[in-house]
Amino acid sequence: MTDFKKIFLDTSPIVYYLERNKSYYPKMKMFWKEYENCDYITSAVTVTE
Repeated sequence: MTDFKKIFLDTSPIVYYLERNKSYYPKMKMFWKEYENCDYITSAVTVTE
């Protein structure tokens, strides 16, 4: 990725991270660390789920 300031996240990556999904958790953990200075945007549906 390049120099993004805002990143939209769909429900799946957030759920994978929170549930510590064996297939995706390590990837999401690296993602959060690499882009910790960005603002994240998600939908109201994601927040509700």
